[in-house]
Amino acid sequence: MFAYEAEINRIRDRLSQGLTAASLVLVAAALADSQEAMAFVWPKQEAEARNGHLVDGAVPQPSIPRLVDAALELSLQTPPLAEAGLSARLLEAVCEAVPVQQCSGVFACLESRIAIFQRPALRARVAQTVLRTANAALRRLSKSQSAMAGGKILLFLARFNPLADRSGTNFQGLYNAENATPVEELGEAAPLDHEGRPVDPAFYKTFWGLQELFARPPSALAPGGWERARRGLDAVLGWLEAHPLAEGREAPPGSSLGISVKFLSTARLLHLELEDLTFRRHV
Repeated sequence: MFAYEAEINRIRDRLSQGLTAASLVLVAAALADSQEAMAFVWPKQEAEARNGHLVDGAVPQPSIPRLVDAALELSLQTPPLAEAGLSARLLEAVCEAVPVQQCSGVFACLESRIAIFQRPALRARVAQTVLRTANAALRRLSKSQSAMAGGKILLFLARFNPLADRSGTNFQGLYNAENATPVEELGEAAPLDHEGRPVDPAFYKTFWGLQELFARPPSALAPGGWERARRGLDAVLGWLEAHPLAEGREAPPGSSLGISVKFLSTARLLHLELEDLTFRRHV
């Protein structure tokens, strides 16, 4: 019995080492060939396809996802021939080895197999590795230039983890108090915008004053805070509904790149910003 278990453990160790080494070889070959690592097909596999060694109608599949599928299949055997966390560790190694622009491919692979990773036999063993991989990728991604890629990773984590998972729960109620939005103190006379139109001081203060609620959520729980927040939201949404943009208006070039920006809050720019489609989408 002990000899059998020892042999199984040796097989698991050798498979783990072999699959990990193979994944890194594939990454190196893909980068050397200027290809996406997660879409890279090992040249020998392409040659087999050309020589008719594949089933009719079949096309060569990307090699790294095939390794991940092999690790998943081996870990689901009885008894398991591979550690349950091997598939996640393979993707972690790949994510660390590829350029930051290719990290999204790793999470696309995870996303397409999320039902398998969420099985009870696997989830407990891969959860920490998946979270570690995601955090490492988020640290590498630019918050301003790669906001969309980072958002996709966060959405994946939201799907993968239970709603009450500690990794996504703000137990201490911390918030970014340094993210302040300056609001001008306007007098009774309405200031003029960039085209000479008067700006409503009350609406300006209400519009940008809502940022305090989003930056400091506990302020909504202060006496009168929730009612003030509700009135402010109703006023802003009502104004936007009453002032729709012209049909056929297009967003400016580059607005769909997922770039995260912080808008200026000066009163003179309020009308100009409200006429911008990208700004309204942020609102």
